[in-house]
Amino acid sequence: MAAKRDPFWERIHPILGEAMRAAPEEAWPRPAHRGDGPVPQLSGRDQLALALGLCERAAPLVAGERAPFDEAVAGARAYADGKLGRDAYRQLSALADRLRDRRPREEPYEVARGAVAAARSLAKGGASANDVQKFTRLAAAALVKALGSDGDAVAALLDALDRAIVTRELAALMAERAVTPGAPVVEVHYRGRGDAAKVPGLFLVALEGAGCYGLFVKLKTRWQWLEGGRDEVMASVPDAHFDRAAAALRP
Repeated sequence: MAAKRDPFWERIHPILGEAMRAAPEEAWPRPAHRGDGPVPQLSGRDQLALALGLCERAAPLVAGERAPFDEAVAGARAYADGKLGRDAYRQLSALADRLRDRRPREEPYEVARGAVAAARSLAKGGASANDVQKFTRLAAAALVKALGSDGDAVAALLDALDRAIVTRELAALMAERAVTPGAPVVEVHYRGRGDAAKVPGLFLVALEGAGCYGLFVKLKTRWQWLEGGRDEVMASVPDAHFDRAAAALRP
């Protein structure tokens, strides 16, 4: 008999979920993914970018030899930046083999090894691209464990990871529709459900600059982007989302 699925975890992206499972419950972001939207959808490259972001947070925690960590991160980043060319899979495989034989194996090093494995899977292509998420999940859990009993640091990590997930999802949706905000998005305050099962219907965001906000909302069959002051943007939030969106903006 199949195990009963937990609806709580079913609406959380697996990378964030893996990190949350390794953390105390009081450190979890609430609500996860900034609202009641569906599980965020991320490309393999966006998930690799998350792994590299985890490496940046792991770097100060490296207590021993830095060379293996730095070599791993440099290799994964070189692939993400398109610098390894057609031979990327072979180069990353060789890097993974070298790292496998080196010590130590403390959690910060495992974060970097996870990034290399994610890059290698993406470079191989085909069905192995699905492993990008698996290795990024392992990197996320390793970083939580590396932070140990520092509850504030763990909570900050989970919040930053959640922010990166929803911000990258939003950027991909906007890029698909050739929408360019007038200023960079610095925070997703609220992400609400829509009519489609796998796509959220609304993002309420803060833009770079004091008092600047944006609203990316699907009305019927079309997406619309609006930006302006807080009151101006909130006036365009649909009634079904208004109370939760307003609550998300409160200090």
